[in-house]
Amino acid sequence: FNYVLGVEISGDRDYAFVDFRTPEEAALATRLDQTVFRGNTINVRRTREYEAATSLTATQASSNGQDGATVAPEENQLVISNLPLF
Repeated sequence: FNYVLGVEISGDRDYAFVDFRTPEEAALATRLDQTVFRGNTINVRRTREYEAATSLTATQASSNGQDGATVAPEENQLVISNLPLF
């Protein structure tokens, strides 16, 4: 299976954006946070846009009495940092 649809690595190669097929696969990949890879402890996180949209949606839902089921942008994307340089 091809779980990853695309990867965009920063110019200085210290982080990358990874696009997954589904939000569930992205959520599973967050379990790789703090994994040691080639001597580096990598950080696997949701994007800032996802975090901001999620907190905004939760705030709006609680004030409107909704369940917060609105889909957040970038829900299939993660950012991986502290990558080895090779």
